[in-house]
Amino acid sequence: MTLAAPAGTADWVRHVLATHWGDAWGGAGLSPLTVGGAAPLTHTAGLWRVAAAGGDHVFKVQLNAEGARPEPFHPLKQRILAHCAARRRGGNGVRSSGR
Repeated sequence: MTLAAPAGTADWVRHVLATHWGDAWGGAGLSPLTVGGAAPLTHTAGLWRVAAAGGDHVFKVQLNAEGARPEPFHPLKQRILAHCAARRRGGNGVRSSGR
């Protein structure tokens, strides 16, 4: 299904969440994470707070090819998240799909 909303907008993010994770995620509270109110946070990605089941989540939207990470980045990211979770009681609440 095609959506007329531009990539990275709130409507587009809602559509992506609903398409890939279901209507509950698509209807969740949504707000951009910004610095000084300027969105997106970077020119390569938009970060969104999603108030969904189980608490708040961060959803990162890759806006262009510049935001793509080389393959070695993903295992490193997983090791950093595991380290942070191990150092904090009860984990750090950070989850990643690996990408």
